Amino acid sequence: MSKVSSYYDEHRNPEELLPPNRRHQILVDQLKSLGLDQNSSLLELGCGAGQVTYLISKIVTKGSVVAVDISPKRIESARRRIGAASNIHFEVSDLLDFNPPEERYDFITLFDVIEHIPLNDHTKLFERVSGFMDINSRLLINIPNPAFIEYLQEHEPELLQLVDQPVYADALLSRTHKHGLRLRFFITYSVWNHDDYQLILLERGKPFMKTDVTPQKTGFLQKMKKKIFPVSGK
Repeated sequence: MSKVSSYYDEHRNPEELLPPNRRHQILVDQLKSLGLDQNSSLLELGCGAGQVTYLISKIVTKGSVVAVDISPKRIESARRRIGAASNIHFEVSDLLDFNPPEERYDFITLFDVIEHIPLNDHTKLFERVSGFMDINSRLLINIPNPAFIEYLQEHEPELLQLVDQPVYADALLSRTHKHGLRLRFFITYSVWNHDDYQLILLERGKPFMKTDVTPQKTGFLQKMKKKIFPVSGK
């Protein structure tokens, strides 16, 4: 893990100096559509230089945000970006060993993170993450489409990070299922290239409750289409 930490300290992406981009905004819009508000508690695992953290901090003004990354220098960048918000807490830690300051969170995010964690460690990762969730918590995962990673491996390997592997949905859901996490939503969508990202929403398993659908309500899928597709050109 010290090798990974040193890699991210030394290989600073120029994007770290830039404001949040379209991908960051899409992800935060999805959190808002799921109910993120000023009072929410959120755990951001793998916050990098804090672009998403910055956008979240503008929404969660009374609740709490804990942002974690393995790179001390990236955490420094994130702290500078956020400023003196008293409800935003940063931690330098390997995600596999992280002990959060709160027992549970409304939202947990793994945005463009798990493709950089060796597949053999995913079972341990999701065992830990599931322990930070209760029946109402939501885990939102964003990953590059595995076909896109395969394309980069063959054609543009210089763009890949120290660990940068395809994460296939069947294997991912098999691992999360072992720890009581159930798929609520999965979509492949476009940001910079056609179908280059995938977004997964997981919740703790709970008994089915028969409830009539209210026609006036707009579901998560419809909200997502309205938010993502105009941005990505669909």
